[in-house]
Amino acid sequence: MIMHLIDKLIYLIVTHWLVLTLVGILACVIPIFYIIGFTDKSVVRTMKYLVALILWLVTIMIFCVKANLDFTNSIKTVSYRVEDYRIKNYKSKACYFLKTNNGTKVIPKDSIKLEENDKKANKIHPIGTVITYKQVVLKNNVPKYRQRLLQAMLESNNEGLQKTIKFVTRNKLVRTNYR
Repeated sequence: MIMHLIDKLIYLIVTHWLVLTLVGILACVIPIFYIIGFTDKSVVRTMKYLVALILWLVTIMIFCVKANLDFTNSIKTVSYRVEDYRIKNYKSKACYFLKTNNGTKVIPKDSIKLEENDKKANKIHPIGTVITYKQVVLKNNVPKYRQRLLQAMLESNNEGLQKTIKFVTRNKLVRTNYR
């Protein structure tokens, strides 16, 4: 129960880490300028505030690393067999219309990575071409308080201030030629 509350607290802090970091920096920097400018005991107090500032930043960094580790453990890759695909304009953007075994998916063209593989045909895979759409999604067991932050990290595709530990390609279209 306590670990669950601590985990919720970490996710509350991580979602607002930038604001909390700025408040922590201001809480330490403003007294430093006052102490340096108006008192004789500036060295001791300045060091105390600098240590508090460093501890504050390290704490925020630990929370962000925890969120990144949870992100790498909370995602999975789902594969769909593509029966047909077309590139069309949809809402003035070039998009792939993928007809999969799980329905039609509309994916922006710039968010998909294309791969082509050549493999030997065998009894399981006859000669021909198989197209697979692989999508990275959150696992079903992710708690609701984590979903908003982890979904935002997944949608950012590793761009932004929070770099993930494990590189993730959200959407991948793999064309495998069996020969």
